[in-house]
Amino acid sequence: MEVEDIVNHLNLDILGITETWEGKCKPHDIHGYTFISKPRQDQQGGGVGFYVSRTLGPITKAHFDTAAPESIWLELDSRRGQNRPMFIGLVYLPPSSLSTTAAIADTYNKLADDIDRFQQCGEVIVMGDLNSRVGSATEAGQHIGQWGEPTANPAGLALIDLMQNTG
Repeated sequence: MEVEDIVNHLNLDILGITETWEGKCKPHDIHGYTFISKPRQDQQGGGVGFYVSRTLGPITKAHFDTAAPESIWLELDSRRGQNRPMFIGLVYLPPSSLSTTAAIADTYNKLADDIDRFQQCGEVIVMGDLNSRVGSATEAGQHIGQWGEPTANPAGLALIDLMQNTG
């Protein structure tokens, strides 16, 4: 199935794509959607982008100035029935950014900085390819589901910690 088929079949308002490979590949034009992206700088591969339905209404702003390097945030207009705007963050964490304990801490600290920044202004949703294995929940109230893969990796444990500390 092509991206356009998926978007149309599911009638999506927003679709986040990681590893867009802009520069080497041209994004698909999808009728009725705008593509907003942040290509990877100085290297091949990577990059993140959103397809946003033109029927969704106003996107107040796309935020490209982020602490996490391969991330982009959309700010949805607060007139959509909410008191505060909504921020949707799309993040790609390549495996190379998670290769050591220090790299994991640095990467997740940058993502936490972005989340904190946008939480001060509105509601936050984070999505993407985080290359982090969180395992499955072992007790009620955990921030993960019970049907995940059985093992967690150090980046996954850092992600769980991030979720617990940022809400």
